[in-house]
Amino acid sequence: MRGAKALRMGARLCAVGGVLFAVLAVRAVTASRAELARGDHARERGDIDAAILTYRRAGRWYAPGNPYVTEALDRLATIATEAKEAGELERSLLAWRAVRGAILSTRSFY
Repeated sequence: MRGAKALRMGARLCAVGGVLFAVLAVRAVTASRAELARGDHARERGDIDAAILTYRRAGRWYAPGNPYVTEALDRLATIATEAKEAGELERSLLAWRAVRGAILSTRSFY
């Protein structure tokens, strides 16, 4: 009797944990997608510094399998490379630091 009760309780806790994980993963993916879209819009307007900021935010919303994180990091690397070629070394450094900051912010206990 006690074993069955403990098993049911364990199953419920696993189910609640799974639902919580799914909600957090969906939140991370949707927030990352929204920041990526904001960055694209800022870049279209010519506001590269705002684009760097929003792409960094998109890169920080890491979740396993989130494609928007890698897209944001790729766009930051593109901005950094283009800025360097244009002689805008400060902006290039800002973009590379945004890449580094986004990557380091995803570190966790695992």
